[in-house]
Formats: sequence, structure tokens, C-alpha cells
Amino acid sequence: MLSLTPPTITTPKAVVNLLPCRLHHTGPANATPAHWSPTRSSSSTTQHKTSYFRGRRLLAKELLLPAGYTGCVLAPTDQVITPTADEEGEDGEGVETKAVEVLATFDGIDVWGHEQVPQDDYGVVRAAEEWVLLAARVNTFDDEEEEEQGEGGKK
Repeated sequence: MLSLTPPTITTPKAVVNLLPCRLHHTGPANATPAHWSPTRSSSSTTQHKTSYFRGRRLLAKELLLPAGYTGCVLAPTDQVITPTADEEGEDGEGVETKAVEVLATFDGIDVWGHEQVPQDDYGVVRAAEEWVLLAARVNTFDDEEEEEQGEGGKK
């Protein structure tokens, strides 16, 4: 299990870009405006960003996180949080919980495509939207189910 400390006001904002290629690097890129300078464009039907990477034109669609959601860039730590008596299981042993550090937060993801803006049926776009719907269903309670349980009824 992971323990996350909520972001603070001083936590920096990040711009998250999902590029249509594989880069064998994890971490900051220290890109200068000469290497990466997306521009915002709009047509009569869509808004998108345009940039160039190694001479290829890339177009991006911005996926905004829904209200109430915050994206976090995390880093693992070596800190292990010991469980309290309330968190211990039936066998008396608690689940090991590791702490993660919030490096930055973000409000959306720019999904890039080669020469075209990724459509809604693009795998990553669809997966992100389905993940948000799944998270909402898992973390909310159905009002009808609560009313039935409150009256002693069973499904």
C-alpha cells in the first residue's frame, strides 16, 4: 500500500506530455524553448497544440482532469509507515505501507499524435476517460443502496 501526503500550495505545477514515441529516459528533460515550444492553435471545431520533435510535426489534444481530481507526479521513498492497531488485520499483522513524495501536480495531460490530433477513440484517450469513470464509481456510494441498507432491506 502507498501513503501519499496531500500536495501543498508550494508544490510546483507540471505540464504532462504523452508523446507518441518511446524515450529511454525517466526524469526531467531540461528542454529549452529551442527544443520544445508548443504553440496553441484553434480551428472552427477544435483547439490543439502544435510542436515539432526531431523534425516531425506533432499535434496535441489536452485532456483536462475532472473537477475534484488532481494529478500528482510521485517519487518513491524508503520510508515505511507502521500500521496502527486499527489498521492491523485479523492475524495481527498490518499491511506494509510505503510513503511516496509528491514532486508536482497537474490539471491535465497533453496527448500528442503524429501529424494529427488524437481522436476520442485513441487508446490512451479512451483509457484515461474510462479510468476516471471507474474511479468515480469505486469511490462513490449509490443513494438507492444506502436507503435500502438504512431501512434494513437487502438486495
